[in-house]
Amino acid sequence: MSGKVYEGDVELHVYATDWKAHGHSGNPDFDNVILHVYMWQGRGKAPRSPSKQKDLPFQFEIKDYLTKGILELNDELDFEDYPTLNSGNIGLCHQPLAQLSEEKLTHILNAAGEARVFTKMERFHDSVIIEGYEQTFYRGVAEALGYPENKQPFQTLADTLPLTELNNLVTAKIRKEERALHYQALLFGASGLMNADEEKKQGSVNSCQFGMLTKTEFPIPL
Repeated sequence: MSGKVYEGDVELHVYATDWKAHGHSGNPDFDNVILHVYMWQGRGKAPRSPSKQKDLPFQFEIKDYLTKGILELNDELDFEDYPTLNSGNIGLCHQPLAQLSEEKLTHILNAAGEARVFTKMERFHDSVIIEGYEQTFYRGVAEALGYPENKQPFQTLADTLPLTELNNLVTAKIRKEERALHYQALLFGASGLMNADEEKKQGSVNSCQFGMLTKTEFPIPL
Protein backbone atom coordinates (compact mmCIF):
# COMPACT_ATOMS: atom_id res chain seq x y z
CA MET A 1 0.00 0.00 0.00
CA SER A 2 1.68 3.20 -1.25
CA GLY A 3 4.98 1.35 -1.47
CA LYS A 4 4.67 -0.13 2.01
CA VAL A 5 4.07 -3.83 2.70
CA TYR A 6 1.61 -4.70 5.48
CA GLU A 7 1.36 -8.14 7.03
CA GLY A 8 -1.25 -9.23 9.55
CA ASP A 9 -4.69 -10.73 10.15
CA VAL A 10 -8.06 -9.99 8.58
CA GLU A 11 -11.19 -9.79 10.76
CA LEU A 12 -14.64 -10.30 9.20
CA HIS A 13 -17.91 -8.95 10.60
CA VAL A 14 -21.44 -8.27 9.44
CA TYR A 15 -21.37 -4.72 10.83
CA ALA A 16 -18.47 -2.32 11.38
CA THR A 17 -19.73 -1.72 14.91
CA ASP A 18 -19.18 -5.41 15.74
CA TRP A 19 -15.47 -4.67 16.23
CA LYS A 20 -16.19 -2.78 19.43
CA ALA A 21 -19.34 -4.74 20.30
CA HIS A 22 -17.31 -7.96 20.41
CA GLY A 23 -14.63 -6.35 22.55
CA HIS A 24 -11.86 -6.63 19.96
CA SER A 25 -10.59 -3.08 20.43
CA GLY A 26 -9.34 -3.84 23.94
CA ASN A 27 -8.29 -7.43 23.34
CA PRO A 28 -4.53 -7.97 22.72
CA ASP A 29 -5.35 -11.16 20.78
CA PHE A 30 -6.53 -8.88 17.95
CA ASP A 31 -3.51 -6.54 17.92
CA ASN A 32 -2.24 -8.21 14.75
CA VAL A 33 -5.39 -7.36 12.76
CA ILE A 34 -4.59 -4.90 9.98
CA LEU A 35 -7.78 -5.18 7.88
CA HIS A 36 -11.39 -5.08 9.10
CA VAL A 37 -13.87 -6.29 6.44
CA TYR A 38 -17.62 -5.87 7.01
CA MET A 39 -20.87 -5.84 5.06
CA TRP A 40 -22.53 -2.74 6.52
CA GLN A 41 -21.56 0.19 8.70
CA GLY A 42 -24.29 -0.50 11.24
CA ARG A 43 -27.81 -1.75 11.89
CA GLY A 44 -30.86 0.19 10.82
CA LYS A 45 -32.28 1.56 7.56
CA ALA A 46 -30.54 4.95 7.73
CA PRO A 47 -27.04 4.73 6.19
CA ARG A 48 -24.20 5.68 8.47
CA SER A 49 -21.07 7.53 7.51
CA PRO A 50 -17.87 5.43 7.74
CA SER A 51 -16.36 5.52 11.22
CA LYS A 52 -12.60 5.06 11.37
CA GLN A 53 -11.37 2.69 14.06
CA LYS A 54 -8.23 4.19 15.55
CA ASP A 55 -6.63 0.80 16.22
CA LEU A 56 -7.14 -0.53 12.68
CA PRO A 57 -4.91 0.47 9.73
CA PHE A 58 -7.47 -0.46 7.05
CA GLN A 59 -11.24 -1.01 6.83
CA PHE A 60 -13.33 -2.19 3.90
CA GLU A 61 -17.12 -2.17 3.47
CA ILE A 62 -18.02 -4.74 0.80
CA LYS A 63 -21.75 -4.14 0.23
CA ASP A 64 -21.22 -1.92 -2.82
CA TYR A 65 -18.89 -4.45 -4.45
CA LEU A 66 -21.19 -7.48 -4.47
CA THR A 67 -21.90 -8.84 -7.95
CA LYS A 68 -24.99 -10.79 -6.82
CA GLY A 69 -27.81 -10.43 -4.31
CA ILE A 70 -27.48 -11.57 -0.69
CA LEU A 71 -29.92 -14.47 -1.08
CA GLU A 72 -28.17 -15.74 -4.21
CA LEU A 73 -24.76 -15.55 -2.55
CA ASN A 74 -26.13 -17.33 0.51
CA ASP A 75 -27.23 -20.22 -1.71
CA GLU A 76 -23.80 -20.49 -3.32
CA LEU A 77 -21.78 -20.49 -0.09
CA ASP A 78 -21.46 -23.85 1.65
CA PHE A 79 -21.72 -22.86 5.30
CA GLU A 80 -22.45 -26.47 6.28
CA ASP A 81 -19.02 -27.62 5.16
CA TYR A 82 -17.09 -24.64 6.56
CA PRO A 83 -16.02 -26.20 9.92
CA THR A 84 -14.16 -28.98 8.12
CA LEU A 85 -11.66 -26.38 6.96
CA ASN A 86 -10.43 -26.21 10.55
CA SER A 87 -10.87 -29.84 11.53
CA GLY A 88 -7.46 -29.85 13.23
CA ASN A 89 -8.36 -26.98 15.52
CA ILE A 90 -10.05 -28.21 18.72
CA GLY A 91 -11.46 -24.78 19.52
CA LEU A 92 -11.86 -22.69 22.64
CA CYS A 93 -14.97 -24.57 23.79
CA HIS A 94 -13.24 -27.93 24.12
CA GLN A 95 -11.64 -27.42 27.52
CA PRO A 96 -14.68 -26.06 29.43
CA LEU A 97 -17.01 -28.64 27.82
CA ALA A 98 -14.66 -31.48 28.74
CA GLN A 99 -15.00 -30.53 32.42
CA LEU A 100 -18.81 -30.76 32.45
CA SER A 101 -20.77 -33.72 33.69
CA GLU A 102 -22.47 -35.93 31.13
CA GLU A 103 -25.89 -34.56 32.13
CA LYS A 104 -24.88 -30.91 31.68
CA LEU A 105 -23.05 -31.63 28.45
CA THR A 106 -26.08 -33.43 27.05
CA HIS A 107 -28.30 -30.50 27.99
CA ILE A 108 -25.99 -28.01 26.26
CA LEU A 109 -25.70 -30.14 23.11
CA ASN A 110 -29.49 -30.53 22.94
CA ALA A 111 -29.93 -26.77 23.29
CA ALA A 112 -27.31 -26.19 20.61
CA GLY A 113 -29.10 -28.67 18.34
CA GLU A 114 -32.40 -26.84 18.78
CA ALA A 115 -30.70 -23.52 18.06
CA ARG A 116 -29.25 -25.01 14.87
CA VAL A 117 -32.72 -26.10 13.75
CA PHE A 118 -34.09 -22.59 14.30
CA THR A 119 -31.14 -21.15 12.38
CA LYS A 120 -31.94 -23.42 9.45
CA MET A 121 -35.59 -22.36 9.65
CA GLU A 122 -34.55 -18.72 9.39
CA ARG A 123 -32.54 -19.56 6.30
CA PHE A 124 -35.73 -20.61 4.46
CA HIS A 125 -37.84 -17.73 5.78
CA ASP A 126 -37.52 -15.40 2.77
CA SER A 127 -37.87 -18.24 0.29
CA VAL A 128 -41.16 -19.35 1.88
CA ILE A 129 -42.57 -15.83 1.56
CA ILE A 130 -41.43 -15.39 -2.05
CA GLU A 131 -41.88 -18.90 -3.48
CA GLY A 132 -44.23 -20.65 -1.05
CA TYR A 133 -43.83 -23.67 1.21
CA GLU A 134 -44.01 -26.37 -1.46
CA GLN A 135 -41.36 -24.92 -3.78
CA THR A 136 -39.10 -24.13 -0.82
CA PHE A 137 -39.39 -27.70 0.45
CA TYR A 138 -38.85 -29.09 -3.07
CA ARG A 139 -35.74 -26.95 -3.51
CA GLY A 140 -34.45 -27.91 -0.07
CA VAL A 141 -34.82 -31.61 -0.82
CA ALA A 142 -32.99 -31.13 -4.11
CA GLU A 143 -30.18 -29.34 -2.30
CA ALA A 144 -29.93 -32.16 0.24
CA LEU A 145 -29.76 -34.74 -2.55
CA GLY A 146 -26.80 -32.90 -4.05
CA TYR A 147 -24.92 -32.48 -0.78
CA PRO A 148 -22.07 -31.73 -0.56
CA GLU A 149 -20.44 -31.38 -3.99
CA ASN A 150 -23.53 -30.86 -6.16
CA LYS A 151 -25.71 -28.63 -4.00
CA GLN A 152 -25.67 -25.73 -6.45
CA PRO A 153 -26.48 -27.82 -9.58
CA PHE A 154 -29.40 -29.47 -7.76
CA GLN A 155 -30.69 -26.07 -6.61
CA THR A 156 -30.45 -24.82 -10.19
CA LEU A 157 -32.38 -27.88 -11.37
CA ALA A 158 -35.16 -27.20 -8.84
CA ASP A 159 -35.33 -23.57 -10.01
CA THR A 160 -35.19 -24.51 -13.70
CA LEU A 161 -37.98 -27.04 -13.33
CA PRO A 162 -40.07 -25.76 -10.39
CA LEU A 163 -42.58 -27.99 -8.67
CA THR A 164 -45.63 -26.28 -10.18
CA GLU A 165 -44.25 -26.75 -13.71
CA LEU A 166 -43.35 -30.36 -12.95
CA ASN A 167 -46.89 -31.08 -11.73
CA ASN A 168 -48.41 -29.35 -14.77
CA LEU A 169 -46.36 -31.49 -17.15
CA VAL A 170 -47.18 -34.75 -15.36
CA THR A 171 -50.96 -34.64 -15.21
CA ALA A 172 -53.26 -36.71 -13.04
CA LYS A 173 -54.42 -38.60 -16.14
CA ILE A 174 -51.12 -40.46 -16.25
CA ARG A 175 -51.24 -43.77 -14.43
CA LYS A 176 -49.64 -43.68 -10.99
CA GLU A 177 -47.12 -46.39 -11.78
CA GLU A 178 -45.89 -44.41 -14.82
CA ARG A 179 -45.59 -40.99 -13.18
CA ALA A 180 -42.17 -41.73 -11.70
CA LEU A 181 -40.82 -42.38 -15.22
CA HIS A 182 -42.26 -39.08 -16.44
CA TYR A 183 -40.73 -37.19 -13.50
CA GLN A 184 -37.43 -38.95 -14.13
CA ALA A 185 -37.40 -38.08 -17.83
CA LEU A 186 -38.18 -34.42 -17.17
CA LEU A 187 -35.53 -34.05 -14.48
CA PHE A 188 -32.90 -35.88 -16.52
CA GLY A 189 -33.75 -33.77 -19.54
CA ALA A 190 -33.69 -30.44 -17.70
CA SER A 191 -30.30 -31.34 -16.24
CA GLY A 192 -28.87 -32.22 -19.65
CA LEU A 193 -28.44 -35.90 -18.81
CA MET A 194 -30.81 -37.20 -21.47
CA ASN A 195 -30.61 -36.78 -25.24
CA ALA A 196 -32.00 -38.29 -28.42
CA ASP A 197 -29.06 -40.64 -28.93
CA GLU A 198 -29.44 -42.14 -25.47
CA GLU A 199 -33.19 -42.46 -25.98
CA LYS A 200 -32.64 -44.48 -29.16
CA LYS A 201 -30.23 -46.80 -27.34
CA GLN A 202 -32.79 -47.42 -24.62
CA GLY A 203 -35.46 -48.33 -27.15
CA SER A 204 -39.08 -47.33 -26.63
CA VAL A 205 -39.22 -47.71 -22.84
CA ASN A 206 -38.98 -43.96 -22.24
CA SER A 207 -40.11 -42.80 -25.69
CA CYS A 208 -43.31 -41.27 -24.35
CA GLN A 209 -41.51 -39.41 -21.63
CA PHE A 210 -38.76 -38.22 -23.97
CA GLY A 211 -41.32 -37.03 -26.49
CA MET A 212 -42.98 -34.90 -23.85
CA LEU A 213 -39.58 -33.64 -22.74
CA THR A 214 -38.46 -32.46 -26.19
CA LYS A 215 -41.58 -30.33 -26.48
CA THR A 216 -40.85 -28.58 -23.20
CA GLU A 217 -38.69 -25.47 -23.01
CA PHE A 218 -36.51 -24.91 -19.94
CA PRO A 219 -35.21 -21.39 -19.30
CA ILE A 220 -31.84 -22.30 -17.71
CA PRO A 221 -29.87 -25.28 -19.07
CA LEU A 222 -27.49 -26.88 -16.56
